[in-house]
Amino acid sequence: MKISRGFGLLALLVAVLLLSTGLAAASVSFPDVPAGHMYYQAITGMADRHVIGGYANGDFGPSDLVTRQQFAKMIVLTMGLTVAEDDFPDSAVPFVDLGPDDLSSLYPHEYVAVCALNSITAGKTATTFAPSSNITRQQVISMIVRAADKLAPGVLGQVPGTGWTGELSYSDPNHGANIQKAEYNGLLSGLTGAGGDLEGWDPTQKATRGEVAQMLWNLIGSMDSQAKWVDLSPAVSPLPRQGHAMVSLPGSSRIMLFGGVAEKDGNTEWEDTTYEYDLALNTWTSVAVAGDKPSSRWGHSMVYCASTGKVILFGGHNFSGDLNDIWTYAPSTHSWIQSHPAGEVPSGRAGHMMVYVPSTGKVILYGGMYLPSGAQAYVGRSDTWSYDPAANTWTELHPALSPGARKGGCLAYDPVGAKVILFGGVNPGWPTLNDTWEYEPVARSWTKLTPSGTLPAARHDASCAFDPVGRSLVVFAGLGEHGELFNETWTYGPSANSWTKLAPLSTPPARYAAAMVYEPAGGRLILFGGIPKLNEGKLGDTWSFSP
Repeated sequence: MKISRGFGLLALLVAVLLLSTGLAAASVSFPDVPAGHMYYQAITGMADRHVIGGYANGDFGPSDLVTRQQFAKMIVLTMGLTVAEDDFPDSAVPFVDLGPDDLSSLYPHEYVAVCALNSITAGKTATTFAPSSNITRQQVISMIVRAADKLAPGVLGQVPGTGWTGELSYSDPNHGANIQKAEYNGLLSGLTGAGGDLEGWDPTQKATRGEVAQMLWNLIGSMDSQAKWVDLSPAVSPLPRQGHAMVSLPGSSRIMLFGGVAEKDGNTEWEDTTYEYDLALNTWTSVAVAGDKPSSRWGHSMVYCASTGKVILFGGHNFSGDLNDIWTYAPSTHSWIQSHPAGEVPSGRAGHMMVYVPSTGKVILYGGMYLPSGAQAYVGRSDTWSYDPAANTWTELHPALSPGARKGGCLAYDPVGAKVILFGGVNPGWPTLNDTWEYEPVARSWTKLTPSGTLPAARHDASCAFDPVGRSLVVFAGLGEHGELFNETWTYGPSANSWTKLAPLSTPPARYAAAMVYEPAGGRLILFGGIPKLNEGKLGDTWSFSP
């Protein structure tokens, strides 16, 4: 079955656009859905999310009926399911009544197939889906409940055995339990029957477009309280890559990316290009840099220095070996300048970790790895350094306790606790780590923590960033000790000193050596690139995560 990542238009009734990127959108209005309409908020809300649309004449038709194939596409878009090329063969979909597969459009075959493969629908029979038949209210309810339970576990609570009584009948053997669960969890709120509220509302009747919008809107409301990933799918992106670095540029809704090892037409390219991603426009742009710039490299680190409004880059590795140069990037002029610090400087390295500490105005660097002359294997570093941007000087610190040699760990600053958090990494040649440490910048001391609860498995080169609103370190993916790749999302809360494994919606594919940053304007994290298989291939996708 041929599938394309672009979405086609939903035939006849619903013009379905791209899945919402989470960016601000102008509110959609329809002449036949005035502000006082009972489904006004649901219809305009789902239209703003690009899940439903109107007719060519501008009307929405809230009383019109919905076909089964149309609702299949709506629920796929609502749940953020990826419809990607060659995800599954024709033989994986049992339905024989979908008609010829139009390779120029994903509709209806691929959306129905995604529903079937995610257990959202079992069809009318084992081999038929009845795509053009009007869908009933109870069929809509069952597909919504199955989608939520499968893809957003925990969003819908279990109906208590005693002490709760709903308004509808739950005797139907196929849909009764789902109708009861939907009513208990508020998925039927806003629907009215002849007697007001749900009295007289018959689940066996055909569903209207307004009712479907309301039920999906209720589901969105339930899921909005749960963390979620969204594939942003910008029209143009940097080449797929790994080992790059990214920083958020506060006050601009932009993210800056530099370097990495890219892949083009099956060949590897070491990059020295500067990119900026505009979150408001969902576009990547290659920046025309004025003057000199850092050489191509991977495994470098970058931080945004709030006191200067510039980006600081240090180190990395390229064909000339391990690097220890330091550069500053001015976003306002798109220019790089190499700094030449006086005194001692850290030795060349890659895979090190850096973080800017606003309370001191300095940058903390920890660890990394280097390749000794003539050697075949990297060696880990365990030193702690402080860089003062104002004085342009490095100072090696000598804390009494150290986390030990490692590269590819997570380092982030907690602004509330005014401390630096370190998680995981690997000492080349030694076991991969899953320990958690805390660094106190004023006392210049490391403390090993003992978090409560289940810990993430040991990993290195995970993607991480600190969410200051939720006050948590967010860790995604990474490479395990035995070559296993993760696509888990974890958070560490400093206040409770505990790790929590999340169950977000639409998780990105497993990867390592990607980059992720917190974007303050939208209150979300942005992920780009990485390696999807051990030492094989590279990714060029852009995702957002809303904790």
